[in-house]
Amino acid sequence: MRPDSSSGGASSVSLLRLPEGLALVAAVLMLGYRFANVELTPFILDEPRFLQAAYAQVSTGQWLSASPLVGTQGVTYGPSVLWFYGLVHLLLGPDPRTSILVMCATVTLAHAALALSVARLFRGGWLLAAALLALVASSPYQFFWSRLAWDQLVNVCAAWTVVLLSLPGPLGWGRRLALGAVLGVAISSHLMVVPLVALTLAVLAWEQRHRPRELVATLGPVLATLLVVNLPYLGFLRAHPPPPLPPASRSFSWELLGEQLLQPARVATAWKLDYFFDGAWPEFLRGSGAVGWALEHTVAGLVLLVLVSAAGLLLTLRARTPEQRRVTWLALGTWLGYAGFYTLRALERHPHYQFPTWWLVVVGVAGALYWLREKSPRLGTVATGAVLLGALPQFLVSVEWMSYIRAQGGSRGVHYSVPLAAQQRMLDEACARVTGPLLLQNLTHLFPSSLAYVARTTPACEGKAVYICGRACPSVPRLRLRYAGPTGGALHLE
Repeated sequence: MRPDSSSGGASSVSLLRLPEGLALVAAVLMLGYRFANVELTPFILDEPRFLQAAYAQVSTGQWLSASPLVGTQGVTYGPSVLWFYGLVHLLLGPDPRTSILVMCATVTLAHAALALSVARLFRGGWLLAAALLALVASSPYQFFWSRLAWDQLVNVCAAWTVVLLSLPGPLGWGRRLALGAVLGVAISSHLMVVPLVALTLAVLAWEQRHRPRELVATLGPVLATLLVVNLPYLGFLRAHPPPPLPPASRSFSWELLGEQLLQPARVATAWKLDYFFDGAWPEFLRGSGAVGWALEHTVAGLVLLVLVSAAGLLLTLRARTPEQRRVTWLALGTWLGYAGFYTLRALERHPHYQFPTWWLVVVGVAGALYWLREKSPRLGTVATGAVLLGALPQFLVSVEWMSYIRAQGGSRGVHYSVPLAAQQRMLDEACARVTGPLLLQNLTHLFPSSLAYVARTTPACEGKAVYICGRACPSVPRLRLRYAGPTGGALHLE
């Protein structure tokens, strides 16, 4: 008797889909790790300033048209992140943990949407989707950024820009308005996104270069929505003109250009992660076992990712669909354009400067796998699996990082510092130990603004006047805050 071909076929399909399902579950769990160990999330300097300004909006009813922060180029930032946290405060309250979780969800949703849309764009199925999700989730930089009550809106809006451009079919009115809103929010977050906005408009204009009416119909709604979103910010800039940009600190350098070309791939790896450790990097490496050994050899992974991404973009410039070509050209232009722009401005290689560019590595890897799969489906599948497996050990870097922060009680420095929950416990104890006003002498590297905001939102300090002073206090402090040991960020009240 011959077997039932139909049932046999169904079983085969089921078996073929099982590895993809397992890969997808693993990638989702990696991305979901951002919501674990919430008690270890940082709360440093800019975060309390944003949240305090957002809280003032809700309490006074006066929504801001600019940020309280001024950039390194002397330009005041826009207000969009204050509107974001203002809505969070209005709906869910001022607890900083709430703002962190909402921002984490916002960033993670944008990253997941990007990975899934790029996988669909390059027709790679669920296996490619899992690989791209894992690639994004494995970045310790993105892990750190996703867990801040900071301004990550350029990071978020860059992802949604690519999602909107990669969807199949013509760019209809709905997508044009959505794209204008996304780009407008990004500009009102940080002006470093302006080159990405210009490149996006240039790519859309190039597509419609032979159809003037469609060109106007496409760019008109995008620009109009972008302008409407930024009317409050433009009004602020008109009333408070920014100073002229300072001259570049040094002349053009090919070496600096080469370094800038590496930066988008840097934030997809663990290369130069010591940026966040403030001198504790050797100690972290010594206690990290195999993870520490891998961190000492991140250059090879960086170079491989740069080569694969560049090859993927170049090989798919003439891809089949207009959406593929559009996103690929935008990625290549973003890579070269930002490297040149940052080099001409001689800007430092701070990793968050890659908020507008990080996504291009995802597109480049997807393009390389797409090209390989077109040449050899079996080899393309193997390579896609290799990307997924290669992301797993890098993901363990974030796991080991959190283990280190837990064991040390935080870090001594300004790039991670003492976790929010530890600050909350300390202030809860301090306010419970004294009656009347609390004058707390801070002998740590914690910023007074973070301690002040945490005190304002800690139940034990409610109704109590809390004053934070440094080494020179105006009077005898009630309590002193020190580090508990010679290393690490654990706190001690005396």
